[in-house]
Amino acid sequence: MLAGSVRKRFEVAARELWRIPVQGSPEDVFEALARCAPIACGLVGTMSDRASTSIASHLVRLPPGVSEGWATTPRAHLTRMLAPLVPAAPGTLISETEAITGQFRQEVEILRRIRAASLGQTAGYKVAALPTEAGTRVHRFMTFALDDGRTFTREHRALLALLQPAIHAALDRLGVPLVASQSILAQVVEEQDIGFMCVSRGGTIVEVNERMHALVKRFLRAARLEDGRGAFAKFAERALVETLGQRPWFLMDEDGFTQAKISTHRLAKEAHVIGEDLQLIMMQELPASRPAAPLGHAGLTGTQQDIARSLLENCLPHESLPLTEQTSRLTEVFGGLDDIEQKIVVAMFTTTASNKQIAADMGFRLRAFEKRVQRIADKLNIHVPRGTRVRPLLIQQIAGKTKN
Repeated sequence: MLAGSVRKRFEVAARELWRIPVQGSPEDVFEALARCAPIACGLVGTMSDRASTSIASHLVRLPPGVSEGWATTPRAHLTRMLAPLVPAAPGTLISETEAITGQFRQEVEILRRIRAASLGQTAGYKVAALPTEAGTRVHRFMTFALDDGRTFTREHRALLALLQPAIHAALDRLGVPLVASQSILAQVVEEQDIGFMCVSRGGTIVEVNERMHALVKRFLRAARLEDGRGAFAKFAERALVETLGQRPWFLMDEDGFTQAKISTHRLAKEAHVIGEDLQLIMMQELPASRPAAPLGHAGLTGTQQDIARSLLENCLPHESLPLTEQTSRLTEVFGGLDDIEQKIVVAMFTTTASNKQIAADMGFRLRAFEKRVQRIADKLNIHVPRGTRVRPLLIQQIAGKTKN
């Protein structure tokens, strides 16, 4: 039996959980649970039976350093940290001191970040085990971080165990993690080679899977980003810019044999029945379509090298060209163009979107955009006769400059 004051807290939390609507926020779940335990932040995740693949997480109020620490935690560490939750019964809470012990505790960087963020004890919580069509199970779990200096008590464990049905139902209504719960996107989770993350309008990473962790870390240098704190968020920001106009962004691995394809898709809250509009960033490793030689174009800036890849994919003949010949052609094209003008050129080559759509994606009014297109033609000494549309002629002439 629960004591009077404890029972009242339980009843208030349960009532709030059952009242969370379909398009509510995962933060509402944490707000309700804070009635029963001093929970500051955490995440909602899913994992496979073996806790070694398909780890996806929806982050809730995690400080930037902690969320990044979770995103960059090695797979082996994630597997070992979460493994105790797989056989656990729904409603079970397993604290960090139970799951992370001995020398392993010294190796887990995320714990140091949690302490640096002035958070208290952390724990994993088993929400449910859900069957899949393949005959396996997907385990939904939560992790909690308490307020600074606080630890989980027997009372906290008892209350969270009693709240399991209400927590499970609330997360089902919210569809969290989002990607795993969307039937149209479920294949993303099932296919082990696809990484994904969801980014809010404010640029906050709210959901990410384990595969995305590994791919971002592997291709950071190709994106010309430094490893370390803030790198994951910077990669997300860069990806949203590079994929404007629904065009893919390609990065070549240092080995020259593989590349990553990054694409973005808008998840409208009305269409997907979620609490806010999100951007879904997807990343997949692919065999390189041509040798890695184009990566080192002499005389081109970093931004120009990215755009050079796109132009080479779309303009140059399929047969391999000597690096010196590629360099001279691309330098001729890019010689007097600034970064924005270079992006406009790539958008015109790699998407069928109208000028109006490209302008909107890049934040320009249509008239201003068309003036920039004309300026590009002027800089490249491309004469546009009166009454002729600039874009088709520009594409034709630039293609000629790279092919001839």
